[in-house]
Amino acid sequence: MATKKGEKVQEWTWEEISKHNTYDSCWIYVDDSVYDVTEWLPKHPGGDDMLLLFSGRDCSQCFRCYHPFSDKPFALLEKYKVGKLKGPSELVRWKPDSGFYKEASRRCADYFKQKKLDPLQNTWLYEIMRLGTSIAFFQFGFYLALKLMVDWGLPFYLRALVTLPLGCSGFMIAINVGHMCSHMPFLHIPKINYFLGWFSWDCCLGLSYDVWLHEHVVGHHQYTNIITIDPNCPESYGEDSMYRGSWDQKWYKHYTYQVLWLPLVSFLLVLENRLACFRYWGKGLRKDVRVNAHFMGTSSKILFAIGKLFFLIRMYIWPWMSWNAPWYEIVFMVQVTEMVAGYVVGTIFPANHITSEAVWPMIRTDEKGQRWIDAEWAVMQMEATKDYSFDNKLLSFMFGNLNNHTAHHMFPGMHHGHYQNIAPIIRQAAREHKIKIHSTETFAEFLYLYFRHLWNMGYETQKDI
Repeated sequence: MATKKGEKVQEWTWEEISKHNTYDSCWIYVDDSVYDVTEWLPKHPGGDDMLLLFSGRDCSQCFRCYHPFSDKPFALLEKYKVGKLKGPSELVRWKPDSGFYKEASRRCADYFKQKKLDPLQNTWLYEIMRLGTSIAFFQFGFYLALKLMVDWGLPFYLRALVTLPLGCSGFMIAINVGHMCSHMPFLHIPKINYFLGWFSWDCCLGLSYDVWLHEHVVGHHQYTNIITIDPNCPESYGEDSMYRGSWDQKWYKHYTYQVLWLPLVSFLLVLENRLACFRYWGKGLRKDVRVNAHFMGTSSKILFAIGKLFFLIRMYIWPWMSWNAPWYEIVFMVQVTEMVAGYVVGTIFPANHITSEAVWPMIRTDEKGQRWIDAEWAVMQMEATKDYSFDNKLLSFMFGNLNNHTAHHMFPGMHHGHYQNIAPIIRQAAREHKIKIHSTETFAEFLYLYFRHLWNMGYETQKDI
């Protein structure tokens, strides 16, 4: 209910607001205005899980980048205003948009209007190809390697080669299905969207979709390359950090050979994320990103357990009992598949942000205790992100169009299949506003620059390399 004219506006601290993070009491704040959106939960077109994910939090940038093409959501939000934020926000604030994000949004909106396209949808053919090649190939791969090829009498070393493309199908499930579902409603049906996200992360990969939502959607996308907040960044500025990605991190001896061992550690990414699922619930946060109460309840834990059970049955028990495959071959196939998928994801996607060109925003605190980033949010997304192989259709399909990564960070709620077409629009707006664009023409150069940056960070202690 909006505050009546003449009434004293009630004020709330971020600590008080953070307690309203359940289905029974769901609050958010945008800039300095606080909203009770509990009544809107069942009506939200993007599903209640997205609102619950951001409940009790600063929703300023998230609200804008998920509603970039219309003022209607902002007008609707005013109906639920209950007061103002008292004191600083929980994490950080950015400079207000000086016109770049508004202009880029307007031009993209014009594109969709002219083409008569829905920013949240793509063609049925695209969806069938995306889901079919990701899930069906992943499911069929083990049957091929552990059943059919055994029946054909092929030796183990030939069957083991199947784990390489099988690993690729694993990261395609993570990116083309799970990642996309975490950012947008599938066919405007939120329940199907959540089911596919849960199925891909929990059942197919043995991870946790709920943990991914907190780590990626809340942490990484809102606070890109802010080391103390972004879970995809190095752990800290201190010696406890595993690797060095920014010049602002002090150099320590164990960074020296990071260019050699960090890619090897990426092979264990799936296992590390599986363990992180339990750490999340134990600690209740990842860096400074809190896990909301709704996602720590009984229903979430039951879904988590069902997903793990389905994963174990599908990947280990069923092949062993039904296909007569030796247990050691099953274990080998699964582990190598996960290592291949982990290596691809753990190498390619950090390279979008861990580069010599990317900015690493530093936090300053003003006299009122508010922490600030001295940049606009949209400008920071452009300057902390790197694109590659813009027009390569094969890479776009395999990596969920995230080779146009800046477009994804600017408009994460858009269907990923549109990024290849709107990326030139965003780049043109950036050039006109004199914003740096980081990109490479080829995939090989993109990877080379990533490894060269790791080398420089490991061996050079000064900025003037």
